[in-house]
Amino acid sequence: MRGVGLAVCAAVAVAGCGGEERREVVAGPKWRTLAPSKLARTEVAAARVGRYVYVMGGFVRAGFTSAATERYDIERDRWSRVANLPVALNHAAAVAYKKHVYVLGGYSARTTLDDEVATLYRYDPRRDRWKQLPSMPTARGALAVGVIGHRLYAAGGASDGRPLTELEIYDFKRRRWSTGPPMATGREHLAGAVAGTWLARRCARNNAGTRYAEPLRGVADAVAEDRRTLERLMTAVGVARNPAKQLSALATERLSRLKLNGRLTGYSPLSRIVEFDGLSAGINGKRALWLSLLQVADSYPALRPEELRRLIERADEQLETIQHLREPASVEAFVGT
Repeated sequence: MRGVGLAVCAAVAVAGCGGEERREVVAGPKWRTLAPSKLARTEVAAARVGRYVYVMGGFVRAGFTSAATERYDIERDRWSRVANLPVALNHAAAVAYKKHVYVLGGYSARTTLDDEVATLYRYDPRRDRWKQLPSMPTARGALAVGVIGHRLYAAGGASDGRPLTELEIYDFKRRRWSTGPPMATGREHLAGAVAGTWLARRCARNNAGTRYAEPLRGVADAVAEDRRTLERLMTAVGVARNPAKQLSALATERLSRLKLNGRLTGYSPLSRIVEFDGLSAGINGKRALWLSLLQVADSYPALRPEELRRLIERADEQLETIQHLREPASVEAFVGT
């Protein structure tokens, strides 16, 4: 049941964080409109306990990191404010465990993705009170978390602009942290722009002379243009480019060439599928970024809503192209020509 709760939480949290506009959430096979949250914000942490969804932190419309916590009543379709986080955080992670909400990590800087924290906070809904628990060994933001049994697993994230491989495990019963096996590749949600451009170019180059070549060149050109647009928007809103992060992302992409495609070197039909899936994941991530920027465009004069809507449409076109190419590529990879 906990896994189902987290899935519902994610859907409701994204929908409810739009602020003044009403958002859409999944309800069975259809979408229906629910009440908007009181605060418009992005990059929040969220978790569900019973009939309530709790949304914490994030960036508010003015671009500042928030400590606000809101509670959504699923049965009554109503939002209310509860006790703030002890510290304002963006890009934190949250889980629910035994009727409590746990918030871990994140960035504490006022307006940027800096000043990572290692703190673990527990929220008691009955008392409307936060308590700090033992901090994890590694300070980080943009991490992934999950609960299995009586343990909390914290994986990946970023620190000083570097994607992390660390897996750290918190035992709820013993209130102690331990270290798990590291991931093979550092993972965090912001390291894809440079790698995506290289992957698109490489995919087009690897398919030269095939029926895939021309549409892939079009996708590669569009991805490169999107990267330039992203860099321009980052500069306009005061977010510095991070060479270390870019190099790490590029190294990750290069290492990802070692796939189970039946060959340690060279190119196979399965390599094409792997590259198409990588491109789709990157484009989906980029699309989510454009959507997030659109939500806060009113707070930044340099962000033009009409431009962001065009970028979202272009991402949709890129995804449609990749999907159209993937169908015959799948036949070649798994059935043969």
